[in-house]
Amino acid sequence: MSEAPKYESKNPIQQYLLNRFLETITSAVLSTGRQNIVEIGCADGYVYEFLRDHAGIPFEYAGFDVDLVAIDRAKTRFPGARFERGSIYDFKTSADLVLCLEVLEHLEKPDAALRHLATLDADDFIVSVPHEPWFTLGNLARGRHIATFGNLPDHLNRWTKARFRRQISPWFEIVKDYSSFPWIAYRLRKAKI
Repeated sequence: MSEAPKYESKNPIQQYLLNRFLETITSAVLSTGRQNIVEIGCADGYVYEFLRDHAGIPFEYAGFDVDLVAIDRAKTRFPGARFERGSIYDFKTSADLVLCLEVLEHLEKPDAALRHLATLDADDFIVSVPHEPWFTLGNLARGRHIATFGNLPDHLNRWTKARFRRQISPWFEIVKDYSSFPWIAYRLRKAKI
């Protein structure tokens, strides 16, 4: 699904929050020291664009998404980068760092997705989801999605920090909290079994 409406919004508060979130994600990426990055759920490539313009380091990147329209748009916007179709449920890769940002809230089976992420040959993971109830309250305050009480229609899952920690704990350990209001963001490593 295209993220253009979100990232290209003219709302100054939304832009401030998104830029702060992306700056925080960039700090999390830099903290790993990893330069081989795979992003699952890359949509139109806005995270790639921010990292490219702000990370200050060279990195190898591959972005994957199930939405072919979004992938085609990303390929058009960034012809030198690698964007391909891929599902979080059966995706195979080896990378130093896997990004999964703003994906899990859209999934019917987030446990299956997390379980599969934990099978990937990767050293570090950065995962984010909207922080509830703040995310939906923010939408209501902006007069957005009133009919669904601020919840985006395609958000199937909603997490508080405590609930999200429980959700990821069977497969991952939190290395550091990189949350940026109104998003929860964690740097993760696979749980020791």
